Amino acid sequence: PVNTSEDRVNRFTKIYEIYQRFTKTAQKLAKKIIISELGLTHHTKSFLRSPKSKSNKPRHSPSPSPLKSSKQNNFFKKISGGFGSGEKYLSNGIFFKFVRDVYNIYGGDQFSMKAAGHEIKSTNSISNCHISNLNLPMCVTFDFLGFRIFAASELPIGNSTNIRIVTSTSSNNSEATVNTKIHKGTLVYGSSNGGVTIWDEDPAMTEIMSQVGNALNLKKHVVGWQPKLTEEQAKNLPSLYGPADIEGHKGLDGRYYVIDTARMFPAQRSFDSIYSLFISCDKSLP
Repeated sequence: PVNTSEDRVNRFTKIYEIYQRFTKTAQKLAKKIIISELGLTHHTKSFLRSPKSKSNKPRHSPSPSPLKSSKQNNFFKKISGGFGSGEKYLSNGIFFKFVRDVYNIYGGDQFSMKAAGHEIKSTNSISNCHISNLNLPMCVTFDFLGFRIFAASELPIGNSTNIRIVTSTSSNNSEATVNTKIHKGTLVYGSSNGGVTIWDEDPAMTEIMSQVGNALNLKKHVVGWQPKLTEEQAKNLPSLYGPADIEGHKGLDGRYYVIDTARMFPAQRSFDSIYSLFISCDKSLP
């Protein structure tokens, strides 16, 4: 409860204590395990070996629930999904992104690292909107030896996946067609495939994002990847508060979560020179 000033102070104190423990654990794992073995091949990295392996027994036996155990299991699970953030790992209830421009989407590691910093800023800005029924992960970035790692608390959500379905088109089964069906998991708002498929089907999440947009002075706008469309087709394009690749989830616990907020705010206009910072870009003005 946050009905009084004392309640708010107590709530902030408890959240801060949890965040400190989260940061300490994430920092230890990020620096000593992920980055220290950067030069090793996939099969020789100790933190990717299964705890059941006889050749590499963990210091502590794995716990069924790392959130309920004081002992730490250093085993990392490498996970897939997304292309713009580098390698992704999961350990001890913490989601890690080794921020590198692996697929040359950003044009360099430094820009990929910048995007991770924007995600922290955007998450903080959304948190400061104080939307009562909106939940956000704890997140932090670490810079070490020229590398950056983004860490966030694990959430009870599941990303969308594509399922290939083979259907027969003739009685003798000699011909078949392959259809792709999208299983969206807990995703109800935004996109998890770069804007190819846009979701906006939960009125409660739509209202939450409307409140966020109003608080941050962000207008609802057309989003998503689209080929060349006719004027009539363009009228049916989806519109969201925020970028196309933001993800709003209705978690397995029934709560609403928002992640992937790096592009929440519009990009800053680029300038040709320092001179244009002080002189109007409109050449028609004196």
